[in-house]
Amino acid sequence: MLVVQFSLPLPGALLGLGLLSALMALSKALARAISRAAQPILANMSFFFIPAVLGIAIYWSILQANLLAILLAIVGSTVVSLGVSYWLAKKLLSRQSDEIP
Repeated sequence: MLVVQFSLPLPGALLGLGLLSALMALSKALARAISRAAQPILANMSFFFIPAVLGIAIYWSILQANLLAILLAIVGSTVVSLGVSYWLAKKLLSRQSDEIP
């Protein structure tokens, strides 16, 4: 509702997670209540992977036919993400060390 109302350029779920994280940081009681409520879900987390496993089983022939492209995309995006993270961390840390006398 907030995303639509204020035309925010991010998904509603992301905004909700941010708001929940902020509220949990401010209220220890809320964090404990959410932790207690999440325990049954976390205990049965394997059920949430059933759709992914079924998807792999159903589309196995398509996945096999495109295995090289899928692996290249996964490895390539991981390498690029790690490289950008390394570069950014190096820039930020070098800037911070320049400021410290």
